[in-house]
Amino acid sequence: MMRGSSKFISFGITSVIIMLLIFTGPAQAFNLSLSILDKKVALGNKVVMKVYSEPEEGDQVILKNFILSIKGPTDILCEFDSDAKIISGCEGITITKLDNEPNPYGYSYGYSYGYGYGYSYGYSYESGKREFKKVLDTDNLSTGEYKAEISTESNNNTYLSKSSFIILTRDESIRGCSFRGEDGILEVNGFLTSNNKLNLNIANKKAVNSKGYLYSQVGKNRISYKFKIESIISNSDEKAEILVDGNYKIGRNGKINEEVIITLDKVNNKIYADGDTISIKDMEIKFIKNC
Repeated sequence: MMRGSSKFISFGITSVIIMLLIFTGPAQAFNLSLSILDKKVALGNKVVMKVYSEPEEGDQVILKNFILSIKGPTDILCEFDSDAKIISGCEGITITKLDNEPNPYGYSYGYSYGYGYGYSYGYSYESGKREFKKVLDTDNLSTGEYKAEISTESNNNTYLSKSSFIILTRDESIRGCSFRGEDGILEVNGFLTSNNKLNLNIANKKAVNSKGYLYSQVGKNRISYKFKIESIISNSDEKAEILVDGNYKIGRNGKINEEVIITLDKVNNKIYADGDTISIKDMEIKFIKNC
C-alpha cells in the first residue's frame, strides 16, 4: 500500500514539473550590441552605427521593437521594428537591415492605433540574428559629446547596449589659444585635491603638436597628466570644448591613458574637465590669450 502511494506521489510531482516547463518554457537569453564605427566625426559628416541582436542558440523569443536613444546637446529618440521599419522619431537617421538569418517560424503580429497621437506597438517571435546599419546625419545637430543606447524587451526582460560619439566643430578660430588655470577641485581615481595647476596651448598650425599638462600635489603623492590636443569639439564667445588625450601618473604608479574633455568657460573664467577617472570643477583661469 505504501509502495503504491509513493509511486502515485512521484508521478504527481513529475506531472507538475512537466506542466510548469510547458507553460513557463525554457529560460531565454538574448544578445544585443551597439557599435559605432568612428566615434569622432566632424559636423556635417555621418555617424555610422551597427546594431546586432541574436537569441541564444535554440531559443525562441518574443521580441518587441528596438529603441535607440541618443542624448547630448541634441536629443534623438528612434523606435523601429525587426524589419528596420521606423515606428516613430528617428529624425536624421536612415536604417538598413543587413543580411540576417530568416525567422523560420514566419510568425509575427502587432497592432497600432492613433487618435492624433501617432502611437504604435508591435512584437514578433524571433529565432534568428538581426543586424542593422544606422546612419545619422549630423548637419542639424550641435557639436559635443553624445551618449547612445539601444534597447529592446524580450520575454519580460529588458536588454540594452551603450556607446558614445563626439561631433567636432570645423571652426579653426581657436588656433593660437593658450590658457592657464589654478586651484579648483580635482578628482583623480579617488584622490581629491584643490592644489592644482593646468596649462594648455593650441598651436597656430594644425600640423604642429598642441599640448598641455595638469599637475597637483596630494600629500606626498604627485599627480601629473601630460596630454596632447586631439580635437576641438566646439568654440564660441561663451565657451570652448577641447578633447585631449594623454597619460597620467599618481606617485610612482604606472602610467594610465585617458581622454578628457576640457571646457573653457569664458563668461565665468572657469575651467572644467571630464574624463573616465579625471574631473575638474571650478578651476580659476589665471591667464588666457587668443581664445
